[in-house]
Formats: sequence, C-alpha cells, structure tokens
Amino acid sequence: MRKVIVIAIGVLFFLFIVLFVISRVKTSQQSNQTGPTPTTFFIDNQSAKINSQQNQRIINNALPLTPYENENFRFDYSTSLNQLVVQEKTLQAKEKFSEWAMQNGLTELADNPELVVFQGQSPISDNFTTPTSAEVNQSPTTNNESQTTNNNQSPTPTSADNNQQIYSYPFINEFLNIFSKLRQNIGQVTPTPTSSLGSPSPSSITNPPAGGHPPTSGYMYYAQCNGYGGISLPSGCTLCNAGCGPTTVAMIASSFVSADYDPKIIVDMYQSRGYGLGCAGSDYYDAHSLLESLSVKTTDYLIFNLESADQVVSDLKNYLAAGWTFFTLANFRENGGGHFFWITDIDEAGNVWAYDPYYGRFQAPPLNENSRYPFPKYRVAFGVKK
Repeated sequence: MRKVIVIAIGVLFFLFIVLFVISRVKTSQQSNQTGPTPTTFFIDNQSAKINSQQNQRIINNALPLTPYENENFRFDYSTSLNQLVVQEKTLQAKEKFSEWAMQNGLTELADNPELVVFQGQSPISDNFTTPTSAEVNQSPTTNNESQTTNNNQSPTPTSADNNQQIYSYPFINEFLNIFSKLRQNIGQVTPTPTSSLGSPSPSSITNPPAGGHPPTSGYMYYAQCNGYGGISLPSGCTLCNAGCGPTTVAMIASSFVSADYDPKIIVDMYQSRGYGLGCAGSDYYDAHSLLESLSVKTTDYLIFNLESADQVVSDLKNYLAAGWTFFTLANFRENGGGHFFWITDIDEAGNVWAYDPYYGRFQAPPLNENSRYPFPKYRVAFGVKK
C-alpha cells in the first residue's frame, strides 16, 4: 500500500512538471507574438513623441494669430480637422500665405501639408470654428491617421496607440498616463521652490464676474505685437509670436527700475545671458533671475495645479495686501496655450486685473483676466515689487 502511494505521488509530481513546462512555452510564444519588450517601446516611440511635440508647438505658436484674413486667403484653426486651415480666396493664395507665414515667424507652416490644409472657396462657417480646450490639445498626428485610413493604408500609431498595443496591463498604462500629465502641467523644467503656498483653497466665488472697473496703477505697459512685435527672438520667431515672457519682464522692469528697460533691451539681456527664448517661448525662472539681477524684489515660486481664478485669488490677495504684484504663467487652453502676464490687482469681486502683453493690447490696461473664465488656468506665479 505504501509503495502504491509513493508511485502515485511520483506520477502526480511528474504531471505537474509537464503542465508547468507547457504553460511556460505557451506564455513565451504569446509574448513573442503580441508585443515587443519595454526597451523596444521607448526606442520606437521616441521619434513619434518628438514629432508630435514639435507639431503641437508649431500649432500653439500659430494659434494666437488666428483668425487672420486678407484679400488672398483666410487662415484659421479647424476643430473638425484638428489642423490649421487656409481657405483660398485667389489663385495666389498659397504663395501669399507662405510669404505671410515667413514674415510672421511661422516658417514651419510654409509648404507644410502635414500641418496646413488648403481649401477652395467654400463657406467658412462649415470649416472654421473656435477650438475647444480638449480639441486644441489633440496631437496633430490624429488627422494624418484618419487621412491615411481613408486611403486604405495602415495608419501610423500615435504614442497613445503604442502604449495600448504594447502594455495590456491597466496599471502600466495608468502610470504612463499619469507621467504624461505631470509633464504637461508645468511644461518645461521647473525649479524646486524653497517654499510654496500649497494647494490653494477655493473661495466663495463660483463664477467670478467679468465686469468691474479697472484700478488705476500708472505702471508701464508694452504690447508684444504692436511697435515691438517685429523684434527677432534669439532662437527664432518674433516677439509677437512668442515674446510674452520678456515683454512682461520689460513692463515690470520699466515700472520698478527704469523706463529704459523696453522689450528690445530685455530681449538682448535674455540673449546675452543664454536664456532660452524663441518659437517655444521662454521660462519663468529666467524671468525671475533677470528681475532679481535688476534689484526687483521677488518671492519664491507659488505653484498652482491649473486652478481657475476663484481658486487662487484668496492666496494672491494676501500678497497683494503686502504690496506685491505677480509675474504669472497660466494656460489659456486646456493643457496648452501657456502665457505670461503681470497681475497688478484683484478687486473685492474677485476680478483679476493684469497688464497682459497680448490679450490686453486692444484696450487701456489693466485687463480683467476673468473675462475668459474658467480660463486662464493658473500654473506658476512669483511676487514682484519695487
């Protein structure tokens, strides 16, 4: 009896080993057939990610100039196509658009069918609509994929598509999504502040009014697209295209230090110090460093998580009461449209008044930034005063 039991145990152990080996072989074969290794993912995805980021940067640089229309063409952003669209009004439209793009620092758009679609004379209302926050931030490759699919060819997967093909495990995809969102929140390299306000607590304001009367400040105002708009930036484009950072610095320096610090002088100072300044814009920490070097008093960075005005005014008011104003970075579209401006006051109704180098150029300053509520979405600010 004992011998039978030993034999039975031996047979069961042998069957267990055989089943284990078979399962391992099947798993290995499925793994080899369904997807590459994580190393292949990073290599194959890198060029697609870079191209997508470059295309989105080009589109973001062009959006402030839309819509634009002259006797030859109309230039705007199409949400249905997720592309920049030129409606041809004359036979010379393509040539004239290329000339206009070059003159306005948008050289990447000239003869670039990947980003610009030319259309004949069709109703503008059918093709052009103001982009929503979600639509603006779609990758330009999305439209290319739809066009390729219509031609019965294999579409090129986007970064998100590659993530889903390679990783079938939800927690890995979630990690990749979180990592991507964290990179988008601040954009470029963010210095670690020595202190911050933490998470701003919402005030009682649920929808800040866009009215009110602008306070009198007497600060110096410069518009990035008017008299100084044609100034060339060190790394490409013009002040009008991507110069909100140095223009805001110029307003603060001219108001607190000397009227000699106009936008041209500030751009030259950015260049001489090796600060990044071009079609991709500029960095807030370079503005902080430059203003400090001019003896402007500054605070540490106040980091916000894309909060709207009603969520940040209570914290900013505490500083304003002590005489501080704010060099500010905020998004004017969801996860995009980063823009610098100078907050000079917040009234009792919660209206945020600012010297805005771009959106404020059509009126006497300051501008009520709450007029675009729930935008702008605040990202970073630091206090400045004389």
